[in-house]
Amino acid sequence: MSNKMRIIMRKIFLLLLLLFNVGIITAQRITANFKNVSMPEALKQINRLSSRYAINFIFNDLEDFRVTTSVNRQTVPDALRQIIGFYPISATIVNDSTISVECNQKSQTRYKGRVVDEEGNPIEFANISLLSPADSAFLTGGVSNESGYFTIPCERKSVIVRLSYVGFKTLEKEVSSVSIGTVRLHADHIALKGVTVNGHRPQYKMTDEGLQTNVAGTVLSKAGTAEDVLKHVPSVIHKNDGWQVFGRGEALIYLNGKQLQDLSELDRLSSDQVKSVEVISNPGAKYNASVKAVIKVRTLKAKGDGLSVNARSYYRFDSRNNVGEYMKVGYRHNGLNLEGAYEYKRYHGYQHAPGELVEKADTLWDLNILTNTLSVYEQHWAQGRISYDFGKNQSIGAKYSISVTPYEKIGGDFSSVVTANSVLYDKIYQEGPEYGHSKPTHRFNIYYDGQIGKTTIDFNTDLFRSHNIFNEFYNETSQEYESRQFTTVSKSKSTMAASKLELTTPLLEGSLDYGIEYIHTNRKQLYRSSDVSAVGNSNSEITEQTVAPFAEYKHSLWKGSMTAGLRYEYVDFNYHENGIYKPEQSRTFSNLFPSVSYSAQIGKTNWQLAYSAKTQRPTYSQLSSDVSYANRFLHQSGNPLLRHETDHSWSLSGVWKFMQLSAQYTDKRNAIIYWMDQDPDNESVNTIVYKNQHSLKELTMMVSAAPTIGFWSPQLSAAIVKPWLSLDTSFGRIKFNKPITFVSFDNTFSLPSDITVNLQYGFMSKGNSKNAYVFRNQHVLDVSVSKCFFHNALSVQLKGNDLFYQNHNGGEIYTDKTKLWQDDLYNSRSLEVRVRYNFNVGRDKYKGKGAGQEEINRL
Repeated sequence: MSNKMRIIMRKIFLLLLLLFNVGIITAQRITANFKNVSMPEALKQINRLSSRYAINFIFNDLEDFRVTTSVNRQTVPDALRQIIGFYPISATIVNDSTISVECNQKSQTRYKGRVVDEEGNPIEFANISLLSPADSAFLTGGVSNESGYFTIPCERKSVIVRLSYVGFKTLEKEVSSVSIGTVRLHADHIALKGVTVNGHRPQYKMTDEGLQTNVAGTVLSKAGTAEDVLKHVPSVIHKNDGWQVFGRGEALIYLNGKQLQDLSELDRLSSDQVKSVEVISNPGAKYNASVKAVIKVRTLKAKGDGLSVNARSYYRFDSRNNVGEYMKVGYRHNGLNLEGAYEYKRYHGYQHAPGELVEKADTLWDLNILTNTLSVYEQHWAQGRISYDFGKNQSIGAKYSISVTPYEKIGGDFSSVVTANSVLYDKIYQEGPEYGHSKPTHRFNIYYDGQIGKTTIDFNTDLFRSHNIFNEFYNETSQEYESRQFTTVSKSKSTMAASKLELTTPLLEGSLDYGIEYIHTNRKQLYRSSDVSAVGNSNSEITEQTVAPFAEYKHSLWKGSMTAGLRYEYVDFNYHENGIYKPEQSRTFSNLFPSVSYSAQIGKTNWQLAYSAKTQRPTYSQLSSDVSYANRFLHQSGNPLLRHETDHSWSLSGVWKFMQLSAQYTDKRNAIIYWMDQDPDNESVNTIVYKNQHSLKELTMMVSAAPTIGFWSPQLSAAIVKPWLSLDTSFGRIKFNKPITFVSFDNTFSLPSDITVNLQYGFMSKGNSKNAYVFRNQHVLDVSVSKCFFHNALSVQLKGNDLFYQNHNGGEIYTDKTKLWQDDLYNSRSLEVRVRYNFNVGRDKYKGKGAGQEEINRL
């Protein structure tokens, strides 16, 4: 580590130590969980946790009230307000050290009961009114808590109890006993011109960070896997083996607070274990500055201790056979959690891609191209992990995973007809397989999650290592010139070590989240050719160190809450070529990334206004100067001089019942785009590279609605992306301003006998993206039928993907002197069968959040 880096880190740690000490002496925050405990027991626990206030109350006045809630880092007065809820109870701050809690209604007679739905799930916020049996006059009332319980003081010996909740039939019953018991409400079916409308709970919810979609208790819980759930969440897009948020790009995935390093875990998680999905389109300062979107997946709580088993098999046919097997076995006992898992995959891919490259230089070059590719690979993955929860708020754990790709083959052929000024120049036919394999890829994580004093601590360290090898054989036949036969080998070795410390401390009746992240990365890339006249050899090495302190403060304001954060990132980038340090390509970066958001409730709607500054760091392949061979007219390389992109985004989001909408404007400075450079010695040879565009602006708007109509649960989403970009090229001034429209119509039908049918239609229009024009309209239809057995322990799903066979990509890219269009056809239409078995599977207790995942993605 350089002396400059040591000095910077020393100053940062001194700052963190100061913040830590400041936090210890500021307003105390309480974290506690209550599940159907009496109000006196909850108050006594708050009293034990409080170092400032003594809480006074009369036990007999409050013992009939039950509490079910989770208090997370609240001040003592706010914690009391949360556990009291809608009960007729008041909390009064007598002085700086005493709070008095008492029941406002002193009646000795109290009517108690519980409200649940048809499936026995508790109904929170149900209205309970006590009426006079003589004239139905209103006497008093109350509201049910999170567990559905209610307690209402009333002196009358006999009353009429009226229970109501939006979407359920109102129930009235006369009672003469104070113990009402459990009351079951039934869904309200309203007939409107032959259409049955069922009441339902709101599926969308605004959080402090983003928009949350509820999954548990909805049709999404029967989608199949967590991956299938995400495909049905508004604004979430599955693309290129990753996940994107509409208008924001690649998203980081969190599962129960821990950062996913292996996204295939989503396919290993059953959808009926998912509680909710939260989409954050403007992440705060505690996230890496390159993270433009975050998706948080939360699961239901564990069902209990003992042995658990989760097994899955799938078979997919798309002109080839694709199979996968997965097994996870776990054991839970008190705070101990042990797990072991194994997965095997075998996959076949296909691509048919006609295209054309036009270069308008001193000579008008035209290459008509046709590419056919067949690929196959198999992969083994295994993971073991252990975690232990001790004390009230302490947890430690470790996780190790290993993956191996012992076999990968990419074969096919490439043909092109080349003209120069409309005169035939050459006809080329090229074939040759590419073989690849990887040595084991290792990932290791250790974590500590706990609380010291009033400060919560989250510490993670991650280690990563990979080694990939590809061998290619080129047999290139030329009609007019010399044919070629040669081989190339490409080797890459990557290592990464990352640590992240995050602390949360109460401060001035608010909450301060602060910490530091450190990442060290090394990547070596070797490229060797048996014919250096066709493509040269290269040997490069990149070393990068990043240190990033951050702080984020949250405070309640009038009708809402404000969050403001600041992240500082210092990056030391060193580039070596053939073992020689390249100072002109080695750089340091020092940037500040602010973020601010305000959330408020206006009437029955919830809104959030946010701003953030983010960055997009080039991947290591984009920074490499290594040149790889496609054919004698087309090469591909990186750009070591590529600068980081900086995005400034303003967004507005809103939620009302089953509807959500959002709008976002982004200015991308130094935007990273595809480009083409010509060989100065031979203008017919083009190299695909990357460059920075001064500014690229986009406006994104989306609206989504998800009502429930009887057994039919539709979800209709519509979105539009409007870009602004103009480029001066040899073809004239090209404007890339045409918007792209997205429409998704998702239909789920819940049928008797635990059968679920889903039809999902998606449409994407033509339009511009960066310096490309998408010239294909996409129409995609997916259909699935699922059946559950043995109380959801066993599920079988039959699925048809892209039945219209229209999920094709067609794009045209313009650069300074070239125009390249390509129409890609994949094996997207397929038939799939999945079988899943779950036994005693519950919420994952492993709390490691990981560090450096964005760096792993770059590698």
